[in-house]
Amino acid sequence: MYGYGLVRADRAAPPTGPDFSVSASPASLTIQHGGSSSSTITVTSLNGFSSAVSLSASGAPSGVTPSFSANPVTPPAGGSDTSTLNIAVGSSAAAGTYTVTVTGTSGSLTHSTPITLTIQGKPSPPRNLVATPGNGKVSLSWQAPLSDGGSPITNYRVYRGTTSGGETLLATLGNVLSYTDNTVTNGQTYYYVVTAVNAVGESAPSNEASATPTAVANTMHIASIAMSKQSWWGLKRATATVTVVDALGNPVSGATVYGQWSGLVSGTVSFGPTNSNGQVTFTSSWTRSTGVITFTVTNVVKSGYSYDPSQNIQTSASITV
Repeated sequence: MYGYGLVRADRAAPPTGPDFSVSASPASLTIQHGGSSSSTITVTSLNGFSSAVSLSASGAPSGVTPSFSANPVTPPAGGSDTSTLNIAVGSSAAAGTYTVTVTGTSGSLTHSTPITLTIQGKPSPPRNLVATPGNGKVSLSWQAPLSDGGSPITNYRVYRGTTSGGETLLATLGNVLSYTDNTVTNGQTYYYVVTAVNAVGESAPSNEASATPTAVANTMHIASIAMSKQSWWGLKRATATVTVVDALGNPVSGATVYGQWSGLVSGTVSFGPTNSNGQVTFTSSWTRSTGVITFTVTNVVKSGYSYDPSQNIQTSASITV
């Protein structure tokens, strides 16, 4: 008879030959322009490996120099050997995050380990600086740099001068994109640049912007003309209450209003000053006729103000008496 034999499924795998592993500690480095840092590279023997291992580093950007304190390294059988990888970052290296791969090679055996390299540099310049003049002030606005250099922007610095290219530090701000300079003299031209600051340092200046603050004359106009009529023993007359306000709609007191009657009555008149509500009332002469009386404002005068009739809500008004 024939029997059936059993085949063992847990038969041991063929023995593995000598080998090694490569590791890095720390596996992440953050380095500023002009600085350097290091990571310990450990080569560990596996299965009795004890040969020399040559180390190399790849993936570093231009301006970055990696070097090993010992190369090659030879771990003893069952042990390990180390080399210090030093990474120096020059000022020309582009800020950003990169993967530097450390590779160990011994004959046909090759193993590698990654190191995350973050390069921090100064920010790029702020963009599109604009200076807007006002009365006794200059308002500045700008846009953030295209690059923060791999480190968050913490401050902006505003520089000001009275000649182009002659700016000196005026103010250090937080992470904001606008500033109002209230320490200016009307009629003087000012020049500005702005820089950005992070943990590494200060950026190059933005574009230059200039502005000349100018005094703005206060303006006033007519907000309303309220007409009413009076009668007495067959006589009739009209009244016109004129309200004068400034550009913000606030009443203007102390103004003299000039006007003219037309229609059933005529005459050029002036009256003032306007009261605290910005109002003054005109009264026409008496008439026995029936018809329309019109009052028209021709001018308003007050020291320190200019009359702007283009802003009038009303310039004339009429009433039938």
